[in-house]
Amino acid sequence: MTLFTAGVFAMATLGLFWGTYHFLGRVLDQDVGAELREEIGEYRLAFREGGLAAVRAEILDEAAGEGPENYYARLFDPAGRVVLETDRRPWGEVPLPALDPAGGAAGRIRRLAIPARPWREARLLTLPVGGGYTCQVALPAAWDVRLLNPIRNLMAWGTVLALALALPLGWFVTRRGLRPVEEIRRVAADIAGGGDLSRRVPEGGARDEPARLAATFNAMLGRIEALLRTQREMLDNVAHDLRTPITRIRAMAETALAAAQAPGAQEPLAHIMEECDRCTALFNALLDLSEAEAGLLRLRVEPMDVGALLGELAAFFGPAARDRGIELLVEAPGPGAPAAVAADRVRLRQALANLLENAIRFTPPGGRIRLWAEAGPGGLGLLVQDSGPGVPPADRERIFRRFTRGDPSRAGSGRGLGLALARAYVEAHGGRLTLEEHPGPGARFRLWLPLRRDGDAAEPAEPG
Repeated sequence: MTLFTAGVFAMATLGLFWGTYHFLGRVLDQDVGAELREEIGEYRLAFREGGLAAVRAEILDEAAGEGPENYYARLFDPAGRVVLETDRRPWGEVPLPALDPAGGAAGRIRRLAIPARPWREARLLTLPVGGGYTCQVALPAAWDVRLLNPIRNLMAWGTVLALALALPLGWFVTRRGLRPVEEIRRVAADIAGGGDLSRRVPEGGARDEPARLAATFNAMLGRIEALLRTQREMLDNVAHDLRTPITRIRAMAETALAAAQAPGAQEPLAHIMEECDRCTALFNALLDLSEAEAGLLRLRVEPMDVGALLGELAAFFGPAARDRGIELLVEAPGPGAPAAVAADRVRLRQALANLLENAIRFTPPGGRIRLWAEAGPGGLGLLVQDSGPGVPPADRERIFRRFTRGDPSRAGSGRGLGLALARAYVEAHGGRLTLEEHPGPGARFRLWLPLRRDGDAAEPAEPG
């Protein structure tokens, strides 16, 4: 864009300079041409009034008055022979054109070089004067090379200067013109990467097109944000309103199951209870997620043994991993890693469980999953790494949003809330959950928790 703007500016400057140069030369040529036609017009009048002798006298008087260096003429008879010629020595060996018997050159002004004065040019006109006689008159141009050459050189240097100024000027104009567009692109990229629809583009005080574009973009973001807020509130309300009747249905199914005597009646009731449990878990997850995102989630922070937590997870998920032919490696906290951390045990365990469930779901048979703890910058790092297909770069942030699933053919019964809920729980502790790049296949999730005393309020997550 900068090169295009600079090129347009340079070409416009070049066109202006050279157009001015040629226009000036043309205007001066027209002045000389008018003078030539006026001279020959006087000779025609002299021929009508006094014949050939009057024309000869008029030409000689003009040559004497102007001087041979400023006037040259020759007269041809009807046979094309020169019957009169003024002194040509001050002009040098001028390449004069021959007379065209058919009169094809009559009335056309021609350029002539003056060998004796190379810095000047002349203009020559051939016209009949009457009685078959033809006159050629040449006059030095009212301008000369010494006049136009400096102008041409000045314009050439001006063009070079314009080219030198065009690049920084083009860069400045392009940068200034595209700044609002770049702001819109940056905000759109931030929203696409982090999903923060509260971001807005600075509109400034101008009322030009970029400002109107920014205002329209902000209005669109506001509309989208309002729609998503309405959708989220609706989901939260539905989850809250349906949790109580689902709980009642489960209780009634449990009562019926205890009293069921008919053969085959217990299995459907057990399925009803199982589905009620799934619905209740979904509603609880949605409500927890909404409370965490709003900063209203209440945590029961207490000291907890990191090694014991990892052992519980290994015992719980080990059988499921073995059934799928997956090796689950749970390693003790490494050197320097804190043995205990202050956190809500239930929420932290659920966050790690969601990561392990996700890893088992996407790791093929024969694969491996690692869970370990290590010292992090100012806190504790808990890592889950699998040997599955990994996550495409474009989805590294999208997978942490509500109801986002991976490959549908491999996602099993996932609800698309596991990673979103895990991140919400971690951020409620003042930590962060990220997907790390690492050599080799699979995905690696890092759960970072700050080290703080029991009872401290959870701080906002550090920027990742």
